[in-house]
Amino acid sequence: MKYKVLTAIVLLAIIISSTKDIGVQNSQVVAKDSKSTCVIKHIIDGDTLWCDDIKYRLAGVDSEECKKHKKDGRSTCIKSKPRDYLLQYINKPAKIEKVSKSFDRIVAYVYVDGVDVGFKSICDGINKRHTKYNYYANKDC
Repeated sequence: MKYKVLTAIVLLAIIISSTKDIGVQNSQVVAKDSKSTCVIKHIIDGDTLWCDDIKYRLAGVDSEECKKHKKDGRSTCIKSKPRDYLLQYINKPAKIEKVSKSFDRIVAYVYVDGVDVGFKSICDGINKRHTKYNYYANKDC
């Protein structure tokens, strides 16, 4: 009995240590530090979008809050300049570099045609740098 308990504890420790770099989003398992590709399908607001079936928040971006309504079961801003700016990327392939997980979405750098979408929105004056985190602290426009 003593060995069964010890074996169960060791197995649990192995499972926990092997999944520490994994985040769960919409019942899909994704490695936080991995890079992946997808197609941008839906823009929620100035800093949140759906790429394929996964919800991402743009790393380092602080966007204005907006009044939202449901469209196709997903929230969408009504008349938002930052959201309208991001619409140029709809249906385009994107490269995702995951940073962390925040609430119901993955925080990530999103690249379209090699351009960091979040940083470009900051440089174009659409969004602000998120001051709580230093994602773009050493990067100038």
